[in-house]
This record gives sequence, C-alpha cells and structure tokens, in this order.
Amino acid sequence: MSSESTAANLKLIKLEISNFMKISAFACEANGNHVVITGPNASGKSSTINSIWAGLGGKSVRDLPEPIRRGAAKASVKLDLGDYQVERVWSEKGPRLVVTAANGSRVAKPQQLLDGLLGQFALDPVAFLERRPIDQVDDVLAIAGVK
Repeated sequence: MSSESTAANLKLIKLEISNFMKISAFACEANGNHVVITGPNASGKSSTINSIWAGLGGKSVRDLPEPIRRGAAKASVKLDLGDYQVERVWSEKGPRLVVTAANGSRVAKPQQLLDGLLGQFALDPVAFLERRPIDQVDDVLAIAGVK
C-alpha cells in the first residue's frame, strides 16, 4: 500500500503510553473523529501530545532530554493507525522502532514509511509555535486542503 493512499485513511485509533515523560500509564481509544485531551496543569497533556509526535517522528523530532519517566527502566508508545501499528521503545540500549502492517508483516524501513505519512499532513509542533500566527493559519489550511 502506498503512503499516498494510506495518508488519506490514516487515523489514530488507539494510543498506549508507558513511562513516557510525566506519564506512567495511559491508554486511549478513539471512537470518533476527535479526541479532546483536558486536565489541570502538569497532568500530562503535553506529554501525551509529545508521545504521539515522538512515536511517529523519529529523527525529525527534537531530541527529548528525558523520554523515560524518572525511576523507570524504559518507555514505550504504541499507536494503532488502522493500516499500521507503531511501537517505539526507549531504553538504556537506545530507541527501537517496529512498524507492523495490518496483515501482520513487519515494515522493512519503518521510519521511512512514517516520514512519508507525516510529511503529507503533519506539522512539527515546535516549528509551528515559532511561526507568526498568520503563517500558522496558512499551514493548517494547507494541510486541511482548504487552501
């Protein structure tokens, strides 16, 4: 399946986080088109968003100084995207990425596949926040296909 056809159908169906940044454990299963993440300050909202970006982004993501939650031996992010299941694990041995297709086969060049998917419809959140508001609007409209 090409990344072009997959990107059109790509949805985050399920997210599982373990010992990533401030999160000890979190699981979320989307049952619609939107997921709202709310909570008080320092409850892990940013860590949740960072886990998705770090799980998919690989080397294009800014280096996280401490992806593993303090006191834990490893951290993991699992994303079910429907056509693909992504698992990224950080440990003392370094990061590891496994992407499995819906038919159960492992993707040979997982980061290359993810980079192709992300490049079509995602923004680097750090770079996005550094842009002027009018440019941010243009970026979002372009990704949504409005402009």
